[in-house]
This record gives sequence, structure tokens and C-alpha cells, in this order.
Amino acid sequence: MKVVFVGDPHGRVPDIIAEIEAHHADADAVCMVGDFDLQAPLDRYIEHLAIPVLYIPGNHDYDSVEYHDRLLTSRIATNIDGQVIRIGGLTIAGLGGHFVGRVWRPPEPPRHPSKASYAAALNPVRKSGTPPNWRNDMPLRSAAAIWPEDLERLAGQTADVLVTHEAPTTHHHGFAELDRLAQQMGVRLVVHGHHHEHYSKALGDIRVIGLGAARIHTEVL
Repeated sequence: MKVVFVGDPHGRVPDIIAEIEAHHADADAVCMVGDFDLQAPLDRYIEHLAIPVLYIPGNHDYDSVEYHDRLLTSRIATNIDGQVIRIGGLTIAGLGGHFVGRVWRPPEPPRHPSKASYAAALNPVRKSGTPPNWRNDMPLRSAAAIWPEDLERLAGQTADVLVTHEAPTTHHHGFAELDRLAQQMGVRLVVHGHHHEHYSKALGDIRVIGLGAARIHTEVL
């Protein structure tokens, strides 16, 4: 399996797709790690790409309803946030978003264990109707959060590759919770974005790749 991993595009999706079509047309999958900053719906850019596209959202994909909806309403690409999917003989898990203090920012304990409990706490705000900048029963800035229930659900599954927006501790701004998740899932590779630094390091027996901004990186797995 040849997988093309793409670092945070930040508005450069057209150029990235053109490069993939020109130089990586033999890939089995494209996996994008968030922070798209889309100027048009994602489907418009990938509709002629003859390779399956997987993605997770990053924190900036929740900066506006336009960014959010241009990405998360895609009918072509597959959102693997909080999921494990099989493509060919490979299993890939995804964890999008970032740690948000009002929800959970390790090493502090979670303020809200689940999306449902947080949404319930917001009921008084919603009494006169859902604000236009909300999605999934909460403000976009909170919808971008990593939730304890997301990690718990993934930790009970296995995968070959874990794709995250936030970093594990191989990056100096990373989080030990993602180290543990990768170990619990038994992955052999973690790929993350967010910090725009390209590197490869070891986390015990797990290889970790950090992706630079708009960086195209291929792996044969």
C-alpha cells in the first residue's frame, strides 16, 4: 500500500492535488491531516482525483462555518476522525481536532467527559434557538476539541496507522495521551500535523512522522 500523507494545507489544496496527480498517481490512498482553510468545497478540488481521499479536521477547520462546511460536508472524501477504517490490507485510525482548555487540556483532568454532557450544559444558551456558528450542538470552537470519549473509543480498537492533528510527545508540544493511545492500539506508525515541522522519530517501537505545512510525504506500508 502506497499512502500519500499531506501536512496542513492552509489554503494550498489546489496545488497539492495537482502535484499528487502529476507525481503520485500510483498511490492507493491520500490522507490529509487537517487545517485545510478551504476557499471552496473540498469536493470541487478532488472530484477528478482517481485516488481515495481520507482526512481528519484540524483546529482551523472550525475557525468559521465556511471552513467547516466546505470540508465536513464532503460526499467524496472520507472523514476518519474517531474511526478505524480498512483500505486494502491496511487499517488507519484518525483523531482530528486539538486539545481545548474548556473541554480537556492534559495533563489537567477533563472538564467534560463527553460531547453529550457538554451539549446539555449549553441548553440554557440554546433556549432561544441554535446560534448560526454552532455545529453538532455546540460552538465551533468547542466542536474542534478532542474528547475523552474519542480516545476511549479508539483505544479499544487496533490499527496499523494512527493519523492525528495534535502531536504525541515526539514533538516538544505533544501530549502523552496520544503516546498511550498509539501504544494501546498497537500501531506501527503515527502521522501528525499541526506544528508544521517535518521530522521522523521513534516512540518505542512506533515510528512517528510530523508533517510540515502542505508537505507531501509518501509511505509504502
